[in-house]
Amino acid sequence: MRRLGLALTGMAIVAAACGSPSLPTAAAPASPIALSTVGQFSLGLTLPKLVWKAGEPVSGTATLRGAGSSPLVLVGAGSGLIVFDFAEVVGQRRVLGVSTADCAPHPLAPGAPMIAPITVSAGFDPANPSDTWLSRAMSPGTAGAELPPGTWDVTARATFYEGTCGGASYTITATVRITVSG
Repeated sequence: MRRLGLALTGMAIVAAACGSPSLPTAAAPASPIALSTVGQFSLGLTLPKLVWKAGEPVSGTATLRGAGSSPLVLVGAGSGLIVFDFAEVVGQRRVLGVSTADCAPHPLAPGAPMIAPITVSAGFDPANPSDTWLSRAMSPGTAGAELPPGTWDVTARATFYEGTCGGASYTITATVRITVSG
């Protein structure tokens, strides 16, 4: 009986090695994603890849969602509630997204999130030598951001009030770290 058990075990091992399909392996995510939640709101940032070439515009989208089944009104910048920040991880280059200071309503319906493509909403001083890289690498208001070689944190930032200006205030950020190769 013991020999039969060993023989069956041996045959099972051989069968497993020869005839069975290989076990699935975990695949790397197709899109690098960051997600942050504050209260009933979540902000996601999705980029198509983590490694970019110098001169290639970094693209992606930010998505702001509200939980629940009731429509909401968010109030904030008329230019949009989502801006993008770019920060060199080792170094001092930083670009903080800017927006208008008005108090415009932005309806947020259940199942219909706000979606914003990565854009640059910043300016630079052409007379400032420290801004030379920015004037060459980024075109404010255009889609994407051309970053110099290095490691960068790309951050989507949503700032708004719930209901009315002066209502509950929210700032939510979602960051993806990327590499730009020379």
